[in-house]
Amino acid sequence: MDKNQGYEIIKAVMLENGRGFALGHHPTVPSPYVTWACYDDKDGKRQYEWGHYGNDRAALEQDFAARVQEYQRLYNVDV
Repeated sequence: MDKNQGYEIIKAVMLENGRGFALGHHPTVPSPYVTWACYDDKDGKRQYEWGHYGNDRAALEQDFAARVQEYQRLYNVDV
């Protein structure tokens, strides 16, 4: 999978409007899990922003799911 800032992307969801969310893991940093909002730029390169960092995988997996669901609810888009 992809990497961003040393974090391996372990899960990603892209929505029909080109926006999405990713869950990443980096085993050697103080906050080894992160969720990011993401999109592909005009050159097709994935860009990551608005990271939520933490050390509890289950909590960040819940954050990932909640971010996807909230975005879908707000913008009425599907995966």
